[in-house]
Amino acid sequence: MQRHIILGDRRILSLGIRQFHVLNWAGIRDKGSSSDLLNLLSIDKDIERNVNDRINTLESVHDAHVRDIQRLESKLGYIEKNIGFLMGKRDNKKLQIEELLRLPTWKVYEIVKVKCHGENVNEDEIIMLIAHMIFRNSFTVDMFSRVIMRLSYSNVKKVHEKLVNDPAGIIKGWNEGYRCRVLSGLALTARYKMLKDYDSARRIVISEFREVWIKGLIAKPNEFKGNDLKNFVNVVNGMVEYAYVVTNIVKVNDVRLVYTFWEENWNDMIINEWLEKNVDKLNEFQRFIIRAFNNPVISTNSEFKGILLDISKKLKLGIYSGDDINREKFQVYLELLINDIIEGINGDPERVGYVRDLRKEFEGFKSDEHEEELKEVFNV
Repeated sequence: MQRHIILGDRRILSLGIRQFHVLNWAGIRDKGSSSDLLNLLSIDKDIERNVNDRINTLESVHDAHVRDIQRLESKLGYIEKNIGFLMGKRDNKKLQIEELLRLPTWKVYEIVKVKCHGENVNEDEIIMLIAHMIFRNSFTVDMFSRVIMRLSYSNVKKVHEKLVNDPAGIIKGWNEGYRCRVLSGLALTARYKMLKDYDSARRIVISEFREVWIKGLIAKPNEFKGNDLKNFVNVVNGMVEYAYVVTNIVKVNDVRLVYTFWEENWNDMIINEWLEKNVDKLNEFQRFIIRAFNNPVISTNSEFKGILLDISKKLKLGIYSGDDINREKFQVYLELLINDIIEGINGDPERVGYVRDLRKEFEGFKSDEHEEELKEVFNV
């Protein structure tokens, strides 16, 4: 109501300014001074612009004040609803607020993880834990992404509505970069897809894909983990026109994102061209997978292609950096695949040469590792 009053005052004030100058118009005409009239009209514009700027500032302050009051009301409501536990009024509650208030934040996070795990989830407890973390200004976007996946449709809608109305009051660090906006949008879209509310999911994607998600990935790539990028690929699949997704993924120019997308869309020409041009950005594991995939003995066999892609996904080559990948497992998996290929070609002379090339490539991969180990031993 007060907002409308302010807007009303603006009209009254503007009208008053005009009336003031209309009254002075006659006086100026009597004097016959056209230059004075022009000066007065110029002053009129400056005054009105200044008044509008002041009112806009007032409105923004007013809106911020309203949001602060709403947040305070929410926290007071939380206290009114739950502090009764301290007085022993609701002793049958499984999660005692008294206990939560005494726990450090990281311990509350652990409780949330436990409560979100398994098939039988108590949504009332999860909602209460969400309210508690918001009360403590500690509800992170990672925790939001976890709990939203465990809520029913009605509760997802309620949380979504609260997030739209006051995101900075719900999620900690909302205004610090892009990560909170991107991950919360991805989580909500994924949950709506799981619940088969494709209209709500599509509305989020239409609103956020280009202006928030892609822009955030380009502007602040270091804010996002490999898992975030994997989730992005999974969420946009089927929700955005394929060619538009490819175009924007290439624009992001992040090797983790492109490689992760390639794992699901390995036959895309644009993605393959990007990987070929940016081969130096790939780590040694990714380079080997790409080269092996293009070896005719694998590229012409759907079974071998599937096994190679499974190795890449299982070891999370698109998510982890080279140092975090289990080299021993990688080599064991590749050794088994090569042995399967040798058995599968049945001595076909045409394919024996391709297998020989693959084996040579693999031995080179292992020898590179040996050279690195020697350098470390002798400090070369």
